[in-house]
Amino acid sequence: MGRMLYTFLALLSTVGCHRAQNTLATSGPIQPAFLSADSLLVDSILGTLSMEEQVAQLLMVPIYARTDTAGWEEAERWTRDLGLGGVICMQGGPEHQRTRLKRLQEKARVPLMVASDAEWGLGMRLDSTRSFPRAMTLGATRNPELVRLFGQVVGQSLRATGVHVNFAPVIDVNSNPLNPVIGSRSFGESVPWVSRLGQAYADGLQDVHVLATAKHFPGHGDSDSDSHKTLPTISHPRARLDSIELAPFAHAFDHGMGAVMVAHLDIPSLDSTEAQPSTLSPLIVDSLLRGEMGFEGLVFTDAMSMKGFADFVGDRPRIRDAILAGNDVLLFPGDPEAAISETMAALADGTLDSASVTHKCRRVLMAKLWCRAQDSIPTAGTPWEPAHADVIHRELISQSLTVLPGLDSASRAPLLATSGRLAMLDLANHEASCAPLEAQLRAHLRDAWHVERHVLGKDGSGLGREAVRDALSRADHLVVTASEMSHRPSRNFGLQTEGVSALVQALTKEGM
Repeated sequence: MGRMLYTFLALLSTVGCHRAQNTLATSGPIQPAFLSADSLLVDSILGTLSMEEQVAQLLMVPIYARTDTAGWEEAERWTRDLGLGGVICMQGGPEHQRTRLKRLQEKARVPLMVASDAEWGLGMRLDSTRSFPRAMTLGATRNPELVRLFGQVVGQSLRATGVHVNFAPVIDVNSNPLNPVIGSRSFGESVPWVSRLGQAYADGLQDVHVLATAKHFPGHGDSDSDSHKTLPTISHPRARLDSIELAPFAHAFDHGMGAVMVAHLDIPSLDSTEAQPSTLSPLIVDSLLRGEMGFEGLVFTDAMSMKGFADFVGDRPRIRDAILAGNDVLLFPGDPEAAISETMAALADGTLDSASVTHKCRRVLMAKLWCRAQDSIPTAGTPWEPAHADVIHRELISQSLTVLPGLDSASRAPLLATSGRLAMLDLANHEASCAPLEAQLRAHLRDAWHVERHVLGKDGSGLGREAVRDALSRADHLVVTASEMSHRPSRNFGLQTEGVSALVQALTKEGM
């Protein structure tokens, strides 16, 4: 029997996207569903709020739900005394989060809007919960219906832990394989597929009244630096931005996306102000996002604690200027009492219009009503995901498997044969890393197959062992894995070049 090589590498895509132009038909922006909420009820609530309380509704601070409850009282005081608008759930555990949110909501006169970054599910922030595959894997499914079901499951899981807003989907186009912060968080390099799958995820979330947030406007996919650490510059001309970066956002706005998050980026073709974060740019937020693109939903800043913002705003009144730029909700604004004081000073000196604050506050209240922020927090012990979550998880993985072009084909795959000798070579450093895959293969192939696994080290040094050479010479089929990869291009995705080269040389020598 001729020997064949099957490579199961969890490689991130390194294909540029410039071939993928925007071919999506547009029909004009659709008003987000939350703007159809009961306006009379919203206006009655709005009428009870002082201007300070209206400003507070525009602020969202981070909270943590770890075992240590030290510091919980501060956010509770802000909620009770200031009328804080919302919180962002960071790291912690699901039951601690429920407990903390219950305590906070009990102190809120207007229910808090609760958000989280759950791009790949609760596991992005909460321990002991499910992490689904990242968006790049979802992109490989090419199945919007399945991705919408995934969005529904994530939305149900968020609601089960007290969350109303998901800071997802990421609809940045993965046009730069060395991007240090987007990468596998993107649905891929194709503008149409990023647009369709991103909207499918959003539709699933919003099916269960979780507000979806497209990010990172106006497009973070082709940056070569991380806005958590510095202010990235996107140097493309406007025509290129329209066809690549902005295209998925236009598609989202045409299909009812509820919210958008503005990134901290320097984009000279959109605003020539030197080193100004896009979050503070009226030309980008108010003129482009609101005016030109017609977006009517909720606009969040990215975290104002990030170095791409904090290190580049100087001494300017950052809270005032973020509101003036057109943002509705300010994330990580620092001390909310200071933020309110700064805003009230701007209202007093006329540099900020009270009608603008009221309009933004009304939009926030409309979103809260639609998101059912008043719903009770599920009690302890309530499952934090629907029963079919595992079915969706497995189907996503199944449909994402991709046969690479070449001599091998699915019809010649070893898993379809009734017997044989299978050698597994893992470019990894730890014996246990690929053990689960070996166990699954043994269970699937059963006793008629001889399966053996060898861990080579990331440097491939194990290729010299006699047992490995013997396995290569006798195997009918070979599976190569790299089970300790990472999502970081700066670390070559966890691969060592010398290990890959050594493996290629060894397989070439064996005639594979």
